[in-house]
Amino acid sequence: MKLFNFRKGMAALALAGLSVSAFQSNAATDGGKYSIRIKLENVNDDATVMLGWQENGKMNVDTMQLNADRQFVFEGEVPVNNRGFLKMAHEKIDPTLPPSQDDGISVYLDEGATLITGKDSLISAKVSGTRNNEVLQELNALRKPIEKKMDALNAPYSAAMQAGDNAKVAELQEAYNKLSEEKKAEEKAFAMSHPNSDVSLDWLRQNVNVVQERHLANEVFDSFSEELKKGPAGIIYSNILKQTKPADIGSEAPDLAAKQPNGEKLSLRSLRGQYVLLDFWASWCGPCRRENPNLVQAYNSYKDKNFTILGYSLDGGGNALNSWTEAIEKDGLVWNQISDLAGWQSLGVQLYGVNSVPTNFLIDPEGKIIAKNLRGEDLENKLKEILN
Repeated sequence: MKLFNFRKGMAALALAGLSVSAFQSNAATDGGKYSIRIKLENVNDDATVMLGWQENGKMNVDTMQLNADRQFVFEGEVPVNNRGFLKMAHEKIDPTLPPSQDDGISVYLDEGATLITGKDSLISAKVSGTRNNEVLQELNALRKPIEKKMDALNAPYSAAMQAGDNAKVAELQEAYNKLSEEKKAEEKAFAMSHPNSDVSLDWLRQNVNVVQERHLANEVFDSFSEELKKGPAGIIYSNILKQTKPADIGSEAPDLAAKQPNGEKLSLRSLRGQYVLLDFWASWCGPCRRENPNLVQAYNSYKDKNFTILGYSLDGGGNALNSWTEAIEKDGLVWNQISDLAGWQSLGVQLYGVNSVPTNFLIDPEGKIIAKNLRGEDLENKLKEILN
């Protein structure tokens, strides 16, 4: 479910491996120096701030405590990858462990002096002094009002999930999707209005799926300055755009593997040699559940004619496994089923560019996609055409 997977900031991602920093940036690499000075009005004497960034596949961490001027000061050479994060622990901690408090912000290790000022936390502080950090501050201010509305959906969504109220879950999902679209449109406009900023390229890399939103990715990237596009990070992204092929009719179906309800893994490739309908669905999806009787009928009619179905569930959350298996049993879905139980963050969503459910892909015995989004009579007619 998308509702619980939005707003993945750099700080949170960094502690999980800093995956968003796998790119080089367009930072200067000629020995330039960065300085980050943090001045907060109210802070415990034992407070600690951690600065983290990734370079050459290695996670670098620097920790600082208050100096004599009651400031936290970080200095060093600008790394090739200048995107990092700051995390603050408001009590004394083991310096070998990351802070546990959720007070953190993204930061650019740009050449020059960055000043962070505030009352008592990083997350509400003002960042100034270097261009990328000032642009990032502008972007954060832009998205804050709509993110507040999105956050407000968490509690009712959780309650609806616990109560098994699929209608309410769907209603909240629709509300979230609308807010998400508004937020993305605002961020897109911001990125295109800052065509020479690393912040814009970072937003594009982190928020636009090059498979399912290929047109958008090209549109935004094309709006960037030549300087940004020809920098190290720009060149890498350009190559990704050229090399990534969307999962569409005529293309080879990307392989994927996930766990079945019994815990054993099953891959799409293992079904090669049959016609396979790869069906993306979820227990909470009303249209999916209403379409399932048509799938049952199609499966029963053609299962002995080299045809099968592979269900891929987008269920997620604490009760996902039970919801998924109960729906399989109730709807009589006797064909293979797999899921990451990761909702909209599932690997299959990314590989196949799925942005709504139900979505399906008909794959031939050689592994090529020959049709997609076949439902009801259209599915029946297509199967009749190729199997009879």
